[in-house]
This record gives sequence, C-alpha cells and structure tokens, in this order.
Amino acid sequence: MHFKTALACLCITAGMVTTSYAELAMIREVGVGTSAFSLANNYVAISQDQSAIYWNPGALAFLPVRGFSFSTDILSSHVATDFNGTSDASDLRRLRLPSLGFMTAVPTSKGGLTFAVGFQSPYVFDDNLRYSGQHADSLYNEDYRSYGNLNFYTGAFGYQIAPGLGIGGAFSLVSGSEKLRDISSHVSTVTGDTGMNYNDDLTYSYIGYDFRLGMMYAFKEAYRIGARLVFPQTIWFKNQDNVYPDDKGMLYSSFSGAVGASATYPFLVISTELRFRAPYDLVLPDEQIPDTSAAHNVNLGGGIGVEVPLGKTNVSLRGGYSFDQYDPYTFAKEYSGESWSWSSDSGTATETVLDRHLITAGIAYTTSSFSIEAGYGMQFWKLKTNGTLSEDHDFSRFSLSMSFRY
Repeated sequence: MHFKTALACLCITAGMVTTSYAELAMIREVGVGTSAFSLANNYVAISQDQSAIYWNPGALAFLPVRGFSFSTDILSSHVATDFNGTSDASDLRRLRLPSLGFMTAVPTSKGGLTFAVGFQSPYVFDDNLRYSGQHADSLYNEDYRSYGNLNFYTGAFGYQIAPGLGIGGAFSLVSGSEKLRDISSHVSTVTGDTGMNYNDDLTYSYIGYDFRLGMMYAFKEAYRIGARLVFPQTIWFKNQDNVYPDDKGMLYSSFSGAVGASATYPFLVISTELRFRAPYDLVLPDEQIPDTSAAHNVNLGGGIGVEVPLGKTNVSLRGGYSFDQYDPYTFAKEYSGESWSWSSDSGTATETVLDRHLITAGIAYTTSSFSIEAGYGMQFWKLKTNGTLSEDHDFSRFSLSMSFRY
C-alpha cells in the first residue's frame, strides 16, 4: 500500500476528508541511454544511437550502421520531510542494467532503412519517505520505500521516405514488478488508542503496451527537426501477495510527445526540445476530472543539451538542463470495480511546490566502431500533502554505456 494511501487512512481520524485507494501511480520516467541522459534527455531532434527507439524512432532512418549496445546505471533517491515542524530524511540506492539493444541498417533505393530491437527500463518505481510527528491529537510514524522497473521489450524501425525525411515507429510489450515496504502507525495522544497501523511487504506485477511514432527532418547537413508522439499507454497491475484481493486494476496515460531542433557544427552540437502531455479529458472525456488536478491541464517541459568535441581526441564533453511542470502521478489509476483516481480526489491531494529540474554532465569517447559514455545528473522537486507534509526530493543517476558497431 502506497504511503499516500496510508496517509489517507490515518487522516480519517484527524478529521480530514479521504478516499480509500485515492493515490495514483508514483512512477518516475528516467529515460534511456547515456548520451540522451547527458543532454538532460533533450534528444528528440538528435537521437544518434540505438536509444532512438525510445526517444524518436524516425531518427533510426539516419543511422546506417549495424551495432550492439548496453548500459548500466546507479540510482539514488534522497527525500527530506517536514511533518508539522518535525524533520526526517530517507535514502534509497540501487544498481541496474537498464538497456540492451541491437540495430541493423538495410540499404534501399530511397535511403536508409534501419530495424532495431531492445530491452529498456525507462520507468522506475523508486520512491522512499520517512516522517513522524504530531497532527491534532495524534502521533504519526511512516517509513515507506518501493523500487522496481517497467521494462520495455521493443521492436522498431526507421525509414527515409524522402531525401532528408525519416519516419519510424516502435511497439513495446511492457512488463515489470514493484516491491514495497510500508510501516506506519497512528496513536492518539488523548486516549492512547492505536489507530490504523500497517506493516506491509508487497509485490506488484505489471503488463501492458506502448506505441510511439517519430519523425526526423535533416537539412543542410547540420540541422535537424524531430518530433515524437506517444499514444496512450495501458498497463494492468495486480498485487501478487493476495493480501489485498481488490488491489488490482489498470494504469492509463494520456497522449504525450515532444518536438525539437538540433544543430551540429565541428566545434559544438546543440539540441533543444519542448515536451507535452495532453489533458486526460482528451482520452477519458466522460470522466469528471477536478479542475484542480494536474491531469486536467496540458503538462509542459523543455530544455537544452550541448556537446563539445575536444579537438581530434575522439572525446566529447556534454551537459544539459531540463525543466518540467511536475505532476508526481505519471499515470491515472483505476482499481477494479472502482472509478478513476485523480490527484485531488481527496484530502490527500498532493501539491507541487517546486517543479522538476534536471541538470546533467557527461563525457564520451567515440570511434567508428566503438564508443563508451558516462553521464551524471540530479533532479530535484518539492511536494506538499494536505498542507502538513512537505517533501524535498533529490534524485540522482549515474549512467554508463558501451556501443559496438560493425
């Protein structure tokens, strides 16, 4: 049970209006590939490696190579909390193998045709929170952490339909698992009675699909314009422990995507983009989404990435910055037999105090047949729940990738 659910139950006795299972899916999109990450994921208009199957399948049309790549990363999450004046903190770290892929180009009369397959983990469940303190006439304690991945098993293609113009598509089977531990307690300072307590170790399984299209237009050799459209994703989830029989249902996203432009010079590469998520009213028109919910609005983001080659050394330095209007709920969630949940359905609504910022840096060594890349970045954002619980999030990632071309 997610900490938002636990907090919802606890707040019933504090006189707050709550709804059971009113939380949404707290899933973080970390992306794919070290090159993209080093540019703060501003990659739709450049996508110069196998990770194009995620960022822009249309860019595969401009990758006339045969190659194999893989990556590893270390994720670290730090959350500092303030619960009615009482401070606490929590950390979570883990090592992953987030991507593995192969692509091959096929010569055609009109230009490039490239096929690619890959395993990728662009979404993670990594979340942790610890707080304690008094609210009204009760003492609360919460220690929550979860981790896991949503894995994409993808087939993709990119094809030049005209000189300088490529289109592509990618279809993914999505599966994954989440493990969480939630220990919480509530004690009345007046009567000493114990309220709702939890000591849960739960495992969830996920299965669904993802479909996306991409377009890339290259002109005057140095300039590119790219676009990506991600169709609504549907992912079914189920509690595997049978502790809560009704703890199953469906995650659903709205349309999302990005448009961007890049310029490549001998001394500098620049890539910029604008990202969006369409309102959920577009895909669920019959739902009564509260006006105060972020799901009711267009969600925007954008940023810039730069790469600087170091002379004739085959070494490049990279850096980037991204800003996104932060909605902590990447997906809408529907429990079986119940209505959709939105971020302001109940008294446990989460308010974004500071939107998400990502700052990255990286380095790459590249030859005609081999490349090794490393990148590090940190995201930070702030949330507040019910005006009583403040959360300062710092989420860092170190990524390392290797690619072989032949």
